[in-house]
Amino acid sequence: MAPFLLNKDIALRSWNKLPFAYYRRGENLPHVIDRRDFTTLLYCDGTEDIEENEITSKLLKEGIIIRKENKDENLLSWQQFRYCNNDVTPSLNIEITQRCDCNCRHCFNATGNNTPKEELTFENILKILDDAQKCGVFALTITGGEPLIRKDFKDIVDAIDERGMSIRELNTNGSFLTTDILDHFKEHGDKPLIKISFDGIGYHDALRGNPGMEEKSLYSIKLAVKSGFQVMVQMNINKENLSTIIPSLEMLDEIGVSTTRIIRTIETPQWAKNGVSATLSWEEYYENVLNILKDYCSKDHKMKIISWLFLTVDPVSKSYRTGYEKFTTKKYNSRLPLCSACKGMPAIGSSGKIYPCMQMSGYFDLKGIDDGNVLKTELIELLNKGAYHDRTYMTVEERLSKNEKCRSCSHYEKCAGGCPALGLLYSGQYAHYDPSKCLIYENGFDIKAAELLTSLGYDAK
Repeated sequence: MAPFLLNKDIALRSWNKLPFAYYRRGENLPHVIDRRDFTTLLYCDGTEDIEENEITSKLLKEGIIIRKENKDENLLSWQQFRYCNNDVTPSLNIEITQRCDCNCRHCFNATGNNTPKEELTFENILKILDDAQKCGVFALTITGGEPLIRKDFKDIVDAIDERGMSIRELNTNGSFLTTDILDHFKEHGDKPLIKISFDGIGYHDALRGNPGMEEKSLYSIKLAVKSGFQVMVQMNINKENLSTIIPSLEMLDEIGVSTTRIIRTIETPQWAKNGVSATLSWEEYYENVLNILKDYCSKDHKMKIISWLFLTVDPVSKSYRTGYEKFTTKKYNSRLPLCSACKGMPAIGSSGKIYPCMQMSGYFDLKGIDDGNVLKTELIELLNKGAYHDRTYMTVEERLSKNEKCRSCSHYEKCAGGCPALGLLYSGQYAHYDPSKCLIYENGFDIKAAELLTSLGYDAK
């Protein structure tokens, strides 16, 4: 007999439809366990001796529990078991401010040529964190605007840490990233993915509307890499910067960036007013991505490339996977939600509004679509009923019933109709099919991609 404690980074949680789970701090998803292990873990609070057996031996070996060595050792408050009366919601995307030192021509937050300036107060943020904790949220994406423009940013990091949550991703333009901020993450045992915008050598300033941003962004990318953080560069692609993409990728790979995500500059309300003539059609986007990958993957590199909603390539493992197929490695399931990311990671804007994903925020605000506000209604209530719930719980089967084109398509059990955000953007209906996915199959880009990457020695993952 011996007293056991949950390891310092472990907490027990139960959600509706997932009653037996734990999460390990710093990870993005909960771990499902069986009833026997879960029951044993409930007693691992250091208050009483429990029998040592094969279950405790296994849990010790897996690092889920430890033997209590000091009588003053106890579980931290956030480690205490909590039942969350909602479906599994492990993550939250929170826009802590709309203030920004850039005036990006394509900003998805804006409803047009405006300068969004809304900002959550520190007290608002504490309320959202407390409500999120009750719902079992433990991984956060912090975004803006430019989140590091806030003078209380480190206080926000402290508040997240105090609640046993961790920052999984930080979205920044790099202007205000410092060694002090990176060290502050480390002090809390956090090493979030640092996502920094960079839109190409000689072009970045033009898209961001701020002279000198290219220099600042590259400085921050190098600083984060040198400090030991994983960096993902977010790179727009349109007709204006096509010639800069390959040289930029070569440079970023040499710096040590782990991943670059190439994003088609999308028809947001602001881009529609400032640069839509430079927008690549979806066919042009796919063709250009294939040309870029042909060049990049034929050389020796380490940096992954994610082509938004199309392909991901990993030069180290010589593998690729598709971004347009919902059912690649798992069997078709008509009861799944249209987008698991929307269902599992609500997006909270700087006014407190809730969105299926942050990229829809400008469109929602322009069209007057309101799915609720966490400063007016408890988050758990919005997750369990109402407009946000109904939208994000919409199933693959429901979409099929609303779209004749999908019902008659032989590829539906692969793509499930595509991205609901794009379906909404191009049709005004969230349940509408995503036409950009239709073009992949209709124009044979799925076949072209497989043939190209196979010829370069890459295997499908």
